[in-house]
Amino acid sequence: MDEKKMRSAVRGLLPVGAILVGLTVVGCAASEGLPNADVGVDLHERGTAATGNGPVALAVGDLNQDQLMDVLVVNGLENSLSVYIQRTGGGLPGQPTVSYPTGASPSAVAVTDLNGDGWPEVLVTNAADNSLSVFKNPKLSDGTLQTDTPYSMIPTPIAVAAADVNGDGRSDVVISSGGDAPLTVLRNNGSGMLFPEPPVAGAKLSYGLTLAQFSTALLPDLVLTSAEDNVVRLFQNDGSGNFMTGPRELTGTWATPVAIVAAQLDDDGSKDLLVANYTSNQVTMLLNRGNYLFAATNLPTGRRPVAVAVGDLDGDSQNTTDFAVLCQDHVEVWLNYSSGTFVSITNPQGLNTLSFGMPSGLAIAPVNGDGGNNILVIDRLNNKLSILGVGAERWWR
Repeated sequence: MDEKKMRSAVRGLLPVGAILVGLTVVGCAASEGLPNADVGVDLHERGTAATGNGPVALAVGDLNQDQLMDVLVVNGLENSLSVYIQRTGGGLPGQPTVSYPTGASPSAVAVTDLNGDGWPEVLVTNAADNSLSVFKNPKLSDGTLQTDTPYSMIPTPIAVAAADVNGDGRSDVVISSGGDAPLTVLRNNGSGMLFPEPPVAGAKLSYGLTLAQFSTALLPDLVLTSAEDNVVRLFQNDGSGNFMTGPRELTGTWATPVAIVAAQLDDDGSKDLLVANYTSNQVTMLLNRGNYLFAATNLPTGRRPVAVAVGDLDGDSQNTTDFAVLCQDHVEVWLNYSSGTFVSITNPQGLNTLSFGMPSGLAIAPVNGDGGNNILVIDRLNNKLSILGVGAERWWR
């Protein structure tokens, strides 16, 4: 079905007054039509919160174990971590619940349980003083964190990911660095202490980093984007938590790949990849075909995509996921129509009410108390966290 026919088909299924522009269909066979639709998509700002000066990254996690997602933002210009504890019944406070000092020029944040007690810790990389700050969780109902002695001698850290890479039941940490510095691997000793492993070579200016299981093996592999030399590299786990030398270069049309995320995009049960290409205005979808082979498809986006986040945005609760893309001045939503087929519909009437001076971070999580996921965007020019609602109960039935 061509775009004109697809527009006509979708428009006839939208509620009266809905605006349909920018429709893009990827992966839909020519003979395939759309099933019955319920409602359209409209992004609107449901709330905002002030951040510190120059927010650069955010993450979500349940810090106080109340079954509600909390939000964490690192502020690069004032060297701080802002924590927003979700209120009972939903909703974030308009100001940080608490803020903590970090190292110099914090660049990334991750949430993971290091000591196995079920309460997550918070990791913050600090680019200017070559360190990793670890905020321990003392298991308090208000979500308070405790600062710890930072890990040093990590060259210009810019991205961080955590997962159990050796199968001992504890999260380990991988950090990518700017320039030609190797990857840093910090192995968990089982009690939450991290110890450096031999560095992994083969990375250049790696803004994007993800750990996920891409084969029938039970341990996660490592994939990172190298913006400097336009390559996406996969480091295979050797089965003991070590990442093998001689990484695979994944096939794709890369143009300053900056962000990467792993998720199940089709129904084969394996993890796939989404990569944001900053200079070509595209997101590359890599569907896992087994044996570390991926089928690449380029999805057109707005200008300068800088982040990708995955989650259920249409309320269909399928195993496959939807995703959002953060561009230079707006957010785009891609809904999973069927296994590996995505439809992007952007409503500018909703988007024009939003003010993104310099968007720098993106996440998807339920923070508004209405049972659905929200899109979270940080703006480092306006020092603001925006909570976006997605006006879509479900697109297809």
